[in-house]
Amino acid sequence: MAVMYVGSRYKTEPQQHVSWRQEQNAGEWESGDSILFHRLLNTSPSPSLRLNSTRHWVPNVFMEEISRLVFESLGLVAFDRPMGLISRNRDNPDALTLFQNTKETFRYAFEWDIKPSMWKFISTPTFRKMMRLLDDILMLSQKMIKDTEDSLKKRRQAGEEVNRNSMLQRMLKVDPKLAVIMSMDVLLAGVDATSNLLSAVLLCLAKNPEKQAKLREELMKIMPTKDTLLNDETMKDMPYLRAVIKEALRYYPNGLGTLRTCPADITLSGYHVPKGSHVALGFNVILRDNEYYPQADKFLPERWLRDPQTGKKTPICAFSYLPFGFGPRMCIGRRLVDLEIETSVAKLIRNFQVEFNYDASRPYKTFVFMEPAIPFRFKFTDIDQ
Repeated sequence: MAVMYVGSRYKTEPQQHVSWRQEQNAGEWESGDSILFHRLLNTSPSPSLRLNSTRHWVPNVFMEEISRLVFESLGLVAFDRPMGLISRNRDNPDALTLFQNTKETFRYAFEWDIKPSMWKFISTPTFRKMMRLLDDILMLSQKMIKDTEDSLKKRRQAGEEVNRNSMLQRMLKVDPKLAVIMSMDVLLAGVDATSNLLSAVLLCLAKNPEKQAKLREELMKIMPTKDTLLNDETMKDMPYLRAVIKEALRYYPNGLGTLRTCPADITLSGYHVPKGSHVALGFNVILRDNEYYPQADKFLPERWLRDPQTGKKTPICAFSYLPFGFGPRMCIGRRLVDLEIETSVAKLIRNFQVEFNYDASRPYKTFVFMEPAIPFRFKFTDIDQ
C-alpha cells in the first residue's frame, strides 16, 4: 500500500483506492467529467490573459494566471463546482487559500525529502509548517465537498437535473473519505505540474517556429474559425499536437523521476537492492541521452509519429518515458492533464503566433517538480484567419 500525508498523520492508501486509481487510468474519463472539463476550457480565461490586440506581450503574472486556470479546471473535476479564480470572485478566501497551499506543499516536500532534514527524528519548524498546510488543505477540501453535496441536494429537491456521474459523485458512493483523498490528490499533484508543462510546450514552439507552423496547419483543419469549440469528437484527429506535447515533456521533464519502494530483494544491473529500499528512475537524465533518443538536444515531435513512407514508428523504450509514472499508482490526473494541455495549446496556437525573444538556455529549476527560473514574457501575435 502507498503512503500519503493527510492532515497531521501518515495514512496508508487502501487497496480499494489503488484499484479505483487503476480503473480510472486504464479507461477513459466518464462523459460527465469530460463535459464539465470542456465547458470550462471553452470559456474565456481571466482578463489579464485575454489577448485581443494584434501584438501582445503577456504580463509578469502570466504563470500565476496560468496556474489559476489549471487550478480552476482541476477544481471543477475534483469538487464538481467552479472555484471562480479566473473570472468572478478571484479573491474567494477558501479557494485562494487552497490554491496557495497546494503550490507551497511541494516546496516543503523538497525541503523535507530531497534536502537533508531532521524531521523524521524531531519536529522541525518546516515540518510544523507543512502539517499546518496539509491540515488546511484537508479542512477546505472537506468543506468544499460538503458544500457541493448540499448544493446538489437542494437542486435535486427543486427538480433540477444534475450530473450524477462525475468523478466526485462516483467516489462518494464508494467511500466519502476516499473522495476527499482523491480530490486532494488531483489538486496537489496537478496544479504546478500542469501549468509548468503548458509553459514548456509554449516555449518549445516559440523557439521552434517551423514546428509551430506545422502544428497550426493541423489545427486549422480542425478549427477553421477562431471561435470553433473543441469537444471529444473534434480532438480525435490531432496526432501532431499530441506529439508536440510528448516531445515537450521529454525536452523539459516535469520532475526528478519516478520513485518506488522495493517490496522484495532485487538485483539491478548487478547491484543488490534490499527490500524496502527507495529507488528513483532519473528519467530527466535518460530523456536527454542520445542512446535512447537520437538528436536528444533537438525538439523533434516527429520522433513520436509514424514514418509517412514506411508507416512505422521509431522504436523507443517505453520505460525511458514515464512522465506520469507507471502501474496502478500512476498519476490519477493524467487524463485531466491531457485534456487541459491539448485544449489550451490548440486554442492558443490556432489563434496566435507565439514568440519568446529572450535567453532560454536555463528556463527551469528542479524541485520535486520543475519550476520557472525565468519570467515567461511570451509575445502573442494575432493570426488573421
